[in-house]
Amino acid sequence: MEVRLPPEQSVNAMAERLQGHLPPNAALFIEVPPTKLVPNMPQGVGLKVRCGGATPDAFPSVGQLAAFIGFCVAHDIRFKATAGLHHAVRHFDPSLAVDRHGFLNLVLAVCEAVEARDPAHVLGTTDVGELVRLARAVPEQTAKRARQLLVSYGSCSTSAPIDDLRTLGLDT
Repeated sequence: MEVRLPPEQSVNAMAERLQGHLPPNAALFIEVPPTKLVPNMPQGVGLKVRCGGATPDAFPSVGQLAAFIGFCVAHDIRFKATAGLHHAVRHFDPSLAVDRHGFLNLVLAVCEAVEARDPAHVLGTTDVGELVRLARAVPEQTAKRARQLLVSYGSCSTSAPIDDLRTLGLDT
């Protein structure tokens, strides 16, 4: 179950209110702004971060998203990312005059944080060659841990992400 946190409510209060009403084995993810870091997360509750939207102010900065990822990794908090992750690699969207985050950048940023490195560089890069090289070099244990923490990301398309990975030679 996913729910957006109202500005006047805390993550703990929201989780307490909802956890008793979830079906067995259902997971709760609370969407928070990337700047709202919650060190004392209730057991079994994850976070969700919005990476874009219909207006430029809906896109967190590289620094904000890097801090969110680093925080979740450091505190062992599972999370989801949604909105704006339409393509593998960070790119400029002239219709909104904003840089869109890439889902490959996001995944590799989680891997960087798992390995105790700052994820900001990977989030901000548009160097396709560097991203492909990094993706191919991720150790299995790092990938496994990253998959445990980043449980999903949202895209408006089911084919565009696969097409992007095929184009980059990362579909195997």
